[in-house]
Amino acid sequence: MEIFFSSPFLANKRMKKKKITRVFFELLSINMGCGASNNNITTTTTMPVGSTTSILLVSHSSEITIVERLKQNLLDQQLSCQILNENQPNSLAARANTIQRCDILVVLVNRLYQRTSFCMEALIYAKDMHKPIISILTDPTFRPYGALGAISASAIQSFVFNDDASLVHIVSDIVKSARGCVSKNTTVANIVDIDTAELPSGSSICSILICTTDDGQDVAQLIFEHLITNQMSVSIENLSKSDASSSVSNCIVFVPILTPQLEQSILCQSSFEQARLHGKPIVPVMAVKKWRPKGWLGLIIAGRVFFRIFDRETAYQSFYDTNRMTDLRVAIEVSIRIQKKSISISFLFFFLIERMLVYQLQLKINEKKPREKRSKKKLMI
Repeated sequence: MEIFFSSPFLANKRMKKKKITRVFFELLSINMGCGASNNNITTTTTMPVGSTTSILLVSHSSEITIVERLKQNLLDQQLSCQILNENQPNSLAARANTIQRCDILVVLVNRLYQRTSFCMEALIYAKDMHKPIISILTDPTFRPYGALGAISASAIQSFVFNDDASLVHIVSDIVKSARGCVSKNTTVANIVDIDTAELPSGSSICSILICTTDDGQDVAQLIFEHLITNQMSVSIENLSKSDASSSVSNCIVFVPILTPQLEQSILCQSSFEQARLHGKPIVPVMAVKKWRPKGWLGLIIAGRVFFRIFDRETAYQSFYDTNRMTDLRVAIEVSIRIQKKSISISFLFFFLIERMLVYQLQLKINEKKPREKRSKKKLMI
């Protein structure tokens, strides 16, 4: 993390409240992320498609001002334009559909985008869907690395945003690319961003929650038995049952068994939404051969490490000095340790913020006291 947070007792007296608030919300967005559904929200977006090229602007919410300006300029050129960030659309299905139906994806790259997992998964999912990508670097001092660096380097066009003049040049080149792109959509797409079905809350309290449906029950049971033999706190929940409930809010690590039936289950999608809302680490397991999810479930695993376990043979087949089941267990153990550490860091972070605000309040009180004494002396004279 590049933002340095000094001790509140060493803070400069001239530090302004605005600066503290800005740093606080930047760190909060990094630690918490976002992208999970909000309660009781229903939004319908109509994307005009057909002969009009659809452009999707993908960014971190911190760049909303630039994105809105860019969107308005593209709309003035009679192009269809939508916005996607870590906050909107809310539901997984709406986010996946928005990416699938766009013709060109324009990504605004900065440090916060690199650090936010919900932003990165959208970009990697678009790359998996073979969407043309245009990269705009909004922070000239930042150089993207990892997956973001690779995708930016392979973009069909790359720009650096500096001022209004560069924005005009960027819009002009995007319009040229859009004119040369043939829209593959032939009908009007209604993308509904709506909360999924209400998920009954389960009572299981465990470190590891295995979520499955009927077609993945055998693999789930195989993983359950292996984790139990290693003295781990684990529970299985089959969401295909009529009285299904999910304890995802009570677990530390969420282990879904990916199958076609799970992808079609609304309750399973709700379970994923809850896992994202509570910031639970997700360790997916692919349980079906020659199958890969393409909808909202494909968005979830975009850029993630997942494990292919189809039966006992593939689970324990030796690969050098390990096997897939052992690798899965190690990945779960690492996720548990990281999650516990992040909780401790978050607690320390909020404690430091509280202490800094208290310290600033004390400074203001101390500054007022001498003035009051001087005013009393003058009155006595």
